[in-house]
Amino acid sequence: MKHLRRLLPDIRRHWLAYAGGLLCVILSNYFITLVPTFVQRGIDAADRGRAMEGVYLALRLLLGAAVLGGLFRYAMRELLNSTSRRVETDLRNRLFGHLQKLSAEFYDRFATGDLMARSTNDLLAVRMVAGPAVMYLSDTLFRAVMVMPKLLHINPHLTGIALLPLIGLPVMMVIFGRAIHRRTERVQAAYSDLTTAVHENLSGTRIIRAYRQEAAETARFRTINTEYATRNLSLARVAGAFHPVLALLGGLGAVAVIWIGGGLVMQNTITVGDFAAFNLQLVSLVWPMIALGWAVNLVQRGEASMGRINAPMNGPIQAYIS
Repeated sequence: MKHLRRLLPDIRRHWLAYAGGLLCVILSNYFITLVPTFVQRGIDAADRGRAMEGVYLALRLLLGAAVLGGLFRYAMRELLNSTSRRVETDLRNRLFGHLQKLSAEFYDRFATGDLMARSTNDLLAVRMVAGPAVMYLSDTLFRAVMVMPKLLHINPHLTGIALLPLIGLPVMMVIFGRAIHRRTERVQAAYSDLTTAVHENLSGTRIIRAYRQEAAETARFRTINTEYATRNLSLARVAGAFHPVLALLGGLGAVAVIWIGGGLVMQNTITVGDFAAFNLQLVSLVWPMIALGWAVNLVQRGEASMGRINAPMNGPIQAYIS
């Protein structure tokens, strides 16, 4: 992540908003992970034939936790996503200001369309790191930290079985992360070629018409556009496979829990409420796992795009060539 380090000064400038957003991440996960606990209390109260007051109390607590969790989740998204827009604005201003100081030789040697692509499409990819990626990575981390003790408290053996398929998660993240990074660099390079072609044709329309090159330029643009689409489809195939793989790993754990946990209920090792709470806690990890795959995808794309933005920001033409 050497390229994304250049983004840290812009993030530090808005540290207070990020701190508030991360606090909302913690609070939203705290209340969300309380929901299965209150479900457990309600089910066990009804199963044991207790007075309905216990069930009603569990329902009130469940409703309160759901509402508070939802409110803090909204605040989390509002703070982190809106702050990422401010980071994007700061970075764009810094990039544009730097481009204004570069020599005429720089612009003689490098295409305007390429710089436009770096100032628009690449900046959008970096903004996704500063906002959604930060949000979902922290959300997954805090959710796992809060859910794990609850799972272990219900049944450590069942927890180990449920999490066994997740051993392959780091391996999948490394494999898919590298593939996404390589394909993203190729996609962004193709987008630069596409933008350059459009800029050249629009700015040189009179010359193209004077020499009757409309058909040739249309054919050239079609070739560049097809290449851009091909590289995007290659990236989409890899990124599209990442989420199902993560969902499969989580699903295998859920199957094992239902199979073995059902037997524990019949043996009276755990209560029906414990079993329901365990499954709800486990299910609450599924979406963060899928979001984790998306966040890793965003980070890899942002890393590749930030490298392209850093090149002209480094100043010398030699750095831009690299």
